Amino acid sequence: ELLCEMTAGGVERDSWTYNAVISACQKGEQWELALQLLDDMVKDSVERDSTSYSAAVSACARVGQSRVAFELLSEMACLRLQGECLAYAAGFKACEKAGDSELALTVLQQ
Repeated sequence: ELLCEMTAGGVERDSWTYNAVISACQKGEQWELALQLLDDMVKDSVERDSTSYSAAVSACARVGQSRVAFELLSEMACLRLQGECLAYAAGFKACEKAGDSELALTVLQQ
């Protein structure tokens, strides 16, 4: 909805605007919307960067969605995006919140 209003107001949908909205989703514990926005970036031909992924991982971490967070981290690694350290920290935070130490150990062993 916010992106629609921004577009109507003449603000271009670029990585900066998407990343800002995905970060807001993290703060509002809207992890599913953050994932949808990440997908929308592809549909709108907007390049996803490490900030996009890190914000989405943080949104998942905030609510303990550790498996989803690490799926995003895996995708991020496949794309060879820089800045993975912050994203991995958020992923481990998701494991802590979800009580999923097994996943955290698996990732550390890779």
